[in-house]
Amino acid sequence: MKLFTDKESSIKKQIFLISLSFLLLSIGGLTYLFFRSHTLNMFTFLKLINCEQFFQQKSYNHTSKIIEVFIFSLPNGFWILSFLIILGLIWNRKKIWFYIYSTLFTFVSIVFEIFQKYEIIPGTFDLVDIIVLSIFHAFGILIYEIIILEVSYEKQKLD
Repeated sequence: MKLFTDKESSIKKQIFLISLSFLLLSIGGLTYLFFRSHTLNMFTFLKLINCEQFFQQKSYNHTSKIIEVFIFSLPNGFWILSFLIILGLIWNRKKIWFYIYSTLFTFVSIVFEIFQKYEIIPGTFDLVDIIVLSIFHAFGILIYEIIILEVSYEKQKLD
């Protein structure tokens, strides 16, 4: 006996994926808010709305590579995975467009990281960032292939 119809199951999976995407986006954003230096240009809005004092930078052990990866590299991975999940839901029946846009987006992110190495744009180059972006891109492809296309197939059966 099924608890939900196929249509309800498909909608629940879509809601789960959208929620996961926003959770990943939030974790990356909160990591920046609480652990990154507020001298980054992206924090000027905190000064504008007079909220900077609520998000004081927390101290952490600089000698721990795991903590450095969590603070400096994982947020970008979370953001790219969040984007790829939403992109997959948008292009769920057009695999070619998903692959074009997801690869382009990841490629541009990696190029920005390389530009930091050559001081074309401000920032600190880190090979770990490129590795994390690549791994999370692979996770996004897996989620697309295993979960999102299944949701799309279920929707197509019901139409």
